[in-house]
Amino acid sequence: RDLLVFECLNRVCQHFDSSPDLGTALVLHVELLLQRGKELLGKQKIEDIIAGHYTGKQLTPQALTCLHVMLWDQASKHFETRNYTEALQWYNYSLSFFKRGQMEPNSAKLQRNRASCFLQLKQLEKAKEAIKEAERCDPDNIFTQFSIYKIAVLESNVEKAAEALNVMGHLSKSPVASEDKLLVSGNAASNLLSLAAQIALEFSQLCPSDHTLLMGQKTCLLMAAAASLELYRKSNLSVQTEELTQTLEHIQICREVWKTLKASGNFPMDPTDTLLLLYEFEAYAKLNDPTVETVLESVLELENVEIKVLETIAGKKINKTICVHSLIKLSLPSGVSEVEAHVLEEVWGYYEEALSIIAAAPDDFPEIETLWLLTEAWNTGILLYSLAQYPESEKWCGLAMRFVRYLGSLQESYETQMSSLYSEILDKLDKAKKNHIMEE
Repeated sequence: RDLLVFECLNRVCQHFDSSPDLGTALVLHVELLLQRGKELLGKQKIEDIIAGHYTGKQLTPQALTCLHVMLWDQASKHFETRNYTEALQWYNYSLSFFKRGQMEPNSAKLQRNRASCFLQLKQLEKAKEAIKEAERCDPDNIFTQFSIYKIAVLESNVEKAAEALNVMGHLSKSPVASEDKLLVSGNAASNLLSLAAQIALEFSQLCPSDHTLLMGQKTCLLMAAAASLELYRKSNLSVQTEELTQTLEHIQICREVWKTLKASGNFPMDPTDTLLLLYEFEAYAKLNDPTVETVLESVLELENVEIKVLETIAGKKINKTICVHSLIKLSLPSGVSEVEAHVLEEVWGYYEEALSIIAAAPDDFPEIETLWLLTEAWNTGILLYSLAQYPESEKWCGLAMRFVRYLGSLQESYETQMSSLYSEILDKLDKAKKNHIMEE
């Protein structure tokens, strides 16, 4: 099938060789090759496109954007696996489509990415050339200045490093553009603390390791963990898991650094252990990870644990949330044979408790947890409907509807869907009740 697809693409490209839309077919060909792991063939096709680009067969802006995205994605994958030579080749393919002297933020970011590859390959002079070009294209960018700073440190150029630091300090007072995606910009002010911590942590890994440096790394990682938690609270559902996972990664690295520090000295008044456990407790709790119980035990085992720490945990009501979740999960009927009146009554009580927790502190209750409660209640109502237990079915579907208002970013879409379905169920229930009465 693949051979047939590629043969068709080749014929299309040959037939429409002079068409302005030829580039769309060529980019699709590259995409299919890369999706099927045929990197070498993909490279050959890209090199053909580059050759055509300089002989009058230029891609449309839309096709070129799609190609850049693919090239950067391939480069990123290789960079993550530490195959820096390959990553550099894919970035260089992208560079081939930029005009010499072109001034735009994406050109600057490309040069910063190339510089990162050169630095990993210990090619300092080439890294300097790439960053010089990035500075020419986008000098007022904190990431460009950080790259300048890293190179200055490697060259022991104190004056240049200090200058870059001063510029970063000035730029930090203004919102910065998103560095996460190609051809996308936005206000990233809420990420500034996390960025500062990351810079400082990277600002330390370039220096010889000693006690003072490790203390600095520990502080940076604590800041990064706290910032990730804060970003979680402000983010939408689609990226919340990512932020919490990032928090746990910072905690794990910080714990290793802290372990090394404690092995070389005594820190009786340092709150690091407590802070790490608090951050870890919140992250695991909001991920609904059972590990949270182990973390809670670790908190209680701390020497001279402050009442304030326990009040912080209790104040978030996270432990209570997890208990209610577990009770509901264990008690809900999983099939027809388990549907009993006393079981449903017990679970209903747990649901009422969950509603009271959410109503008391809606901002502290994870949105994904609310969605789980809603779904389980709705499924119970549908199960009861299939058993012709119509009053109970209506009751449980109505319970599910009560959770919609607490869905936050998902409220509007679920409210529309649920209301429509609920109306249908009520109509069907009404008809079913009449038929049931007639049969009796």
